Amino acid sequence: MRKVYIAAVLISSAAILLSSPLFREVTAAHDEDKEQHLFVWAGDQARANADFLAVINFDQHSKHYGDVITTFPLPNPGASGNEPHHVGLSADGNVLAAGGLLSVLKGQNEIFFFDVSNPNRPRFLSSANPLRTSFRLSRMEGSW
Repeated sequence: MRKVYIAAVLISSAAILLSSPLFREVTAAHDEDKEQHLFVWAGDQARANADFLAVINFDQHSKHYGDVITTFPLPNPGASGNEPHHVGLSADGNVLAAGGLLSVLKGQNEIFFFDVSNPNRPRFLSSANPLRTSFRLSRMEGSW
């Protein structure tokens, strides 16, 4: 009997919570925060043309959902053959860091930074090489 009572209390509490104005406001705010743009870091399969950042309309309610908004080619030096692979977006959503698997083998910078604060017009900021942290840590710990 106690289990039935607990279940009834939980179901009633959930019903009250789901019907509350606060829950509807939080849900509406979450829906408004959904991503409107999809960033795709890609490259030319033949590695003849520059690797690029593509911006795609990701607003599911838009009649242009899935359309490519723009592409932004990586500038020289090191514009092609990076084998685009991984990306990371800054916490504020304004900077996209993109990396390549083969950049290091070609002696090119390995991380490329784009300003995506205006997703319709991304800008290239800079490129850099990451520190060889794992190697340095292993030397510092004397584990080599």
